[in-house]
Amino acid sequence: MVAPIASNGYSAKVRLELRIGDTRLPLAQIGQNQIILVQPAILPGTTGEVFAFIDDHVQRWSIEWAASETPRKVISTELRAAQHVTA
Repeated sequence: MVAPIASNGYSAKVRLELRIGDTRLPLAQIGQNQIILVQPAILPGTTGEVFAFIDDHVQRWSIEWAASETPRKVISTELRAAQHVTA
């Protein structure tokens, strides 16, 4: 018999996503002045939205970055205030 693992009640299903028009890119991390993509990419345009899906809650930030023709994984950004979105 395998002993059950004790739970302290803290568990969250988290998914981060960058949306640029119809394009959706998975994010590894977001920070105050940067986003980190799962895979390097050339981002179309210079604006989009970051979504954080945490359990049944969704937050959204407007985001801006400098244009680049080189694939990047870490992108310096300017995030605007988070908005709670109803799922």
